[in-house]
Amino acid sequence: MPKTSLRNPAQLPMRPETWHLTVRKLTQWVFLDEDQPVRPYLALLTNLDQETIQDFELSAESIQGEDLRNLIRRAIENPSPELHTPPHRPRELVCDDPEILETLRSWLVEIGVQASHQAGNETIDQLVTMLEAEISSTDETAALLEIEQFGAPLLSDFFESAAQTYKLEPWVNL
Repeated sequence: MPKTSLRNPAQLPMRPETWHLTVRKLTQWVFLDEDQPVRPYLALLTNLDQETIQDFELSAESIQGEDLRNLIRRAIENPSPELHTPPHRPRELVCDDPEILETLRSWLVEIGVQASHQAGNETIDQLVTMLEAEISSTDETAALLEIEQFGAPLLSDFFESAAQTYKLEPWVNL
């Protein structure tokens, strides 16, 4: 479990952003630990205005209450370096589950963030489907050096290209 912060999120600047929180039980089976496959829960916090993932959590157990507050707090106080944003609060947090929203509402009001319910969001649905496919995929391809056409020079070019793509941070935007 993440450490509880001593910083008060209510004292951080607010940006005119809307964040979206969804918690879903995934349909794909994955290995979170080496023992046995599970259908994990995904808590996904996105910035609808910037089309970025603020933070997420995968767990074999349902993600609720304090764990969701910690997820939001972490995104507020310690945004991912890839986002290139200072710590800040969103103007509004939208949640697609009214029960989850009610458990968070008093804390969100306390830190000055509006809370609202939105039943569905096609972009979030597509993102969850994409993430689910990514985490459940198994790679059964041969090692590159085992393929006759690949040699060290070609593999070197491949990794150089991959490094350049990494620097562009394409995963930051949805």
